[in-house]
Amino acid sequence: MNRKHALWRAGLGLLLAAALLGSGSVAAESSAIKPLAAPLGTSGAIRLTQMGPDGDASYVATSPAIAYNPLADEHLLVWAADDNQAGLVDGEFEIYGQRLAADGTPILGRFRISTMGIDGDPSGEARSPAVAYSTNQNTFIVVWSGIPGGTDLEREVYGQLVSADGSLVGGMVRISQTGPANVSAQGAFHPDVVHNRNLDEFLVVWDGDHVADGAHEIYGQRLDGNLTLLGTNQAISEMGSDSNSSACFGEHPAVAYDRDVNQYLVVWDGQDDRNGLVAGESEVFGQLLSGTGALASPPLRISSMGPDGDTDWAAWRPDVAYSATTNEYLVVWAGDDPGDYGNGPLVDGEFEIYGQRLAANPLLEVGVDDFRISAAGPDGNWAYDAFHPQVQARSEGWIVVWRGDDDGSWDGGDPVKESYEVFAQDLSLDGTPLEQGLQRISRMGSAEGDSAYWADRPTLVLTNDCFETALVVWHGVDDLPGLHVGEIEVYGWNAQPRPILDLAIASSPESLCPSWNLYLQATLRNTTACPLSEVYLDASWGADLCCPVDATSNPVAGILDPSEHSMRWAIGALGPGESTEIRIELHTLSGHVDEHLFRVVFSAGANEMLEIRQSRSKSIADNSLCPDAAEPTITPTPTIELQTPRLALPLVMK
Repeated sequence: MNRKHALWRAGLGLLLAAALLGSGSVAAESSAIKPLAAPLGTSGAIRLTQMGPDGDASYVATSPAIAYNPLADEHLLVWAADDNQAGLVDGEFEIYGQRLAADGTPILGRFRISTMGIDGDPSGEARSPAVAYSTNQNTFIVVWSGIPGGTDLEREVYGQLVSADGSLVGGMVRISQTGPANVSAQGAFHPDVVHNRNLDEFLVVWDGDHVADGAHEIYGQRLDGNLTLLGTNQAISEMGSDSNSSACFGEHPAVAYDRDVNQYLVVWDGQDDRNGLVAGESEVFGQLLSGTGALASPPLRISSMGPDGDTDWAAWRPDVAYSATTNEYLVVWAGDDPGDYGNGPLVDGEFEIYGQRLAANPLLEVGVDDFRISAAGPDGNWAYDAFHPQVQARSEGWIVVWRGDDDGSWDGGDPVKESYEVFAQDLSLDGTPLEQGLQRISRMGSAEGDSAYWADRPTLVLTNDCFETALVVWHGVDDLPGLHVGEIEVYGWNAQPRPILDLAIASSPESLCPSWNLYLQATLRNTTACPLSEVYLDASWGADLCCPVDATSNPVAGILDPSEHSMRWAIGALGPGESTEIRIELHTLSGHVDEHLFRVVFSAGANEMLEIRQSRSKSIADNSLCPDAAEPTITPTPTIELQTPRLALPLVMK
């Protein structure tokens, strides 16, 4: 195993950095992040589980998954954990569930979902849960990889229906049939599940070595709304030229459903030795399935990390989502690639998050090939990584979350190196990372950079409100009162996945002689499907600017602050997709040296916004543009034209 793969297996992390924030006259803004409730301790993370007594690191909660019930406006959180209650013992992992309100507040208490073997016997276990919601039946399906225990040590995929109120419906159902009966050397791992609302069915996918020990492939099974198996296990992948060889394999499947044409896309990472690839070279692959589970197209290789035939470059742990807006899929993964992405070439072992858009019908790649989403630490430094991405589709784009470490340069904050945290990036429909769509979601531990406290395995779900709020959950270690170092629990944060009021600034001229006029235009746009109320815009400036002139074309008059260093426009309501423009003229005072910056800060907000949006303009003093002293001072013709001034308060010219 080469150095890069060894680091990945050990779990070295990730992050994204300043490269995605861009540069220019618009400054980065603070992220619009809203906690689920009042933060506990100093971390800002909201704890959602309590497994075993506090202070005992023997009991942990891991691998959270979450689904949304739009009928009740609630979530179901599930996770794998061991506990000391009801006759259970340390190391006896089962699947648990917790209902959450739309904002993540727990509803009632947790409940147990799986029963693998006899309580008190740790030879039985349940791991790697996944969950999906059925709008048809108003129920959830929870699936996991489990071992019954005792004399039966065969790992298979199981499922359980859970009602909207958290009660179990019927009993556990065994979904996979892997290899010979009761052979522990072959098993089924890493299940994922999605609901088909057209047929009221579920599709469960997993990787398993049905044919030979270690020769993992991807399999699937359809179930009806009552968890009755429809047909038999379906082979989805066929990796490598020899199906009996463990040198080539498929792992870590994820599945999305396209309700428009009633089809599924299953993606996975794997190794193949055909079409220029070699064993040991991991890439991401995909396969379309019809609504009835049949293979609907040839398999598609999705990622291209590094040159073919070179095992130093790889793609791991993909996820996939479907957008009904564009009839496209977005596949994301963690990978390392030698390409130059604007800040310098990357190096072996430098994992980042990548994405690929796919047209749904027929299945083919569209847009930028293997576009980069994250920027963890300085380019060219393999010590900073990004891993475990998850993606969800929005009406106007995508949101991707992952965990990682970084040098802190992206927001001017403290470094989080070796202290993995959860990050989110908002993307436009074409996959472009939005400048102000980057958020740091978790803050584990009271001291930045302390590797004893960390976050991992994030996942998310979107509500159906018009702001498409994301509930992000993960497992990790925090230093809340009473907890012990190494005590892993599940945490969450309710985060708005995108700015809900876009603010763009244009200014002219960029270079000017001090004493010229400065012309500015702010454009505000409501990017949500909801109306925004009490929308306002503020502009503020320093003592090097004076004498604001408000444009008559503005929808409302600006109100000048008595200090004459700021002005506010009370715009009122903005409907979904609506925009408005505000224009202002300022006078630059003379006597400033070359390269002096004239700055104007714009801030926008609305009643529905969690935090204000902020951008700024800057123009540079250039005395070479000034006329001779004997000639009169001139004002250049503005690029942004203003009309006759219209002010709410009289101005005194200085």
